[in-house]
Amino acid sequence: MGRLEYRPAGTYRLEWVYRNRHREPVQVWLALSPDLPTQKVLGLHLTPEPHERTVSPDGLGEMAWYRLAPGEAVRLDATIQTFSVRYSPRGRGPVVPLEPQERELYLRSTGMVTITPEIREEARRLTEGCGTDLEKVHRLAVHMFHHYGYCHPPRARGATAMGRDRRGDCGQFSALFAAWCRFLGIPTRVHLGTWAVGRFQGHAWTECYIEGLGWLPVDISVATVHSKLRRLLRLRHLPSYAFGHLEGQRITFSLKYDRELVPPYPETNPPLADLTMEMGEQPVAFGYQLLHRRAPYLQPAYVRLPEQVESLSRPLTVTDLLGDWRGRHEPWHLRALHAAQVFLFAMAGLAVLATLVPMTDRWLEQRGLKPPDLWMDAAFLAANGIAWFLSRGRSWLPGFLAVFFLFMVLEDLRGR
Repeated sequence: MGRLEYRPAGTYRLEWVYRNRHREPVQVWLALSPDLPTQKVLGLHLTPEPHERTVSPDGLGEMAWYRLAPGEAVRLDATIQTFSVRYSPRGRGPVVPLEPQERELYLRSTGMVTITPEIREEARRLTEGCGTDLEKVHRLAVHMFHHYGYCHPPRARGATAMGRDRRGDCGQFSALFAAWCRFLGIPTRVHLGTWAVGRFQGHAWTECYIEGLGWLPVDISVATVHSKLRRLLRLRHLPSYAFGHLEGQRITFSLKYDRELVPPYPETNPPLADLTMEMGEQPVAFGYQLLHRRAPYLQPAYVRLPEQVESLSRPLTVTDLLGDWRGRHEPWHLRALHAAQVFLFAMAGLAVLATLVPMTDRWLEQRGLKPPDLWMDAAFLAANGIAWFLSRGRSWLPGFLAVFFLFMVLEDLRGR
């Protein structure tokens, strides 16, 4: 079966702000990040204090509620330690058992994670012949990686839309994958959160509960973002970072779609048609309506906007719906330690490359082969540099190869 290995990855400061830019009050329901095996909330401060702060009715952590006057703002400051996760097929580790109410919650068919007859049939067909839940989850992950594409923003949201369109963003991948697994009796939860560093870097991914193992992370959307480059390089296997692995650079706001709100949300028809999109097989006006009496998702907030068009600040932006946030390394001595680690790793890599490049040229010459010329090395340098940039630095291989070919280019220039 194997085990999941958790290791401290970093400490981050998260700052989230919502400001009411409208001419009437706005209500805000805010999910507060929970403690998880992948994160520990070291400190959390809200300014001002919420009008209500309650434990979520579905047992998924705390929730804060505000009624903001025009021009008023709410701010959240949190310090969160994150942990990386790596699945190892060897040995066994401690496993926290799943409570019956948790199992029922994460097997449920909901508005966004809808288990339709088509989804049932596809999940059953794809996992035919699999012996264990771990094999089923891996089979589904490989299929999704090969047959579903990344697209942002999607035309519609929810598992049904993803199954129909076969294209979507991270939230779409997570919803359909959760629906497949839940139908097969594998408890699956969707993390709605953000990358730990950067401004407004929202992300979603899944965890599947495997008996004897625990919560196994699966994030197919990250792999499909790079799928065109991988096809060009004829790399068709599922990347290891997409299955059973988290790098420890993400923060979870909420653990599922379809959240019940407290106090109750006052639904109404929207004053603008462009706020409506398909969510879970029906039109929903974000900021005015719920999906089956629940907020479609909290990332980290769901708002109730003014009913009158003349009261709305135009144009409406995504920050009017979700707020704005920024993440960074915290505190300063940990940022300095991280920078020192990166510097030492880079120096060690440069030392290896400084030895490897001349050795590569000599090895080729000894076998009567011509070393690559300047233009070929420059092309490989550019290709790997672009690949590393598109991965936002999360994939080390193209970064390493980019530095390698940089040395090759310098060696070519020196030999001219």
